[in-house]
Amino acid sequence: MNFFIIGIGGFCGAISRFYLSKTINNMFQNDFPLGTLLINIIGCLLLGALMSYVVNHQLSKHGLTIFLTVGFLASFTTFSSFAYETLQLLQTSQLRLAVLNVVFNLTIGLLATTLGFFLINYIYKKELL
Repeated sequence: MNFFIIGIGGFCGAISRFYLSKTINNMFQNDFPLGTLLINIIGCLLLGALMSYVVNHQLSKHGLTIFLTVGFLASFTTFSSFAYETLQLLQTSQLRLAVLNVVFNLTIGLLATTLGFFLINYIYKKELL
């Protein structure tokens, strides 16, 4: 049953990533892969928040948790796209943009995951008081 849940979540995440990335890139047409960056940041923020909630409510084996984490968010975030777009920037001698892409995806992604985790943790702890 988990394979089905993961598959449906993956399908939804991939479709969402495709359309959101396309929309962002059409809105801001430039050489920098902004769509992938924003999707990775959103995905990191959501994963951090979700995992904080899951940990606080002991829901790690819940079907919805599996759907959202292993399914939806795993296919929504785009590490392979990030890597390929960075390679394209390097191949077209856009070293500055390639470095910025790596730095932004890694640092802002980690910060967004941390923010999401601690934000939900803070809200959850506040509800307990």
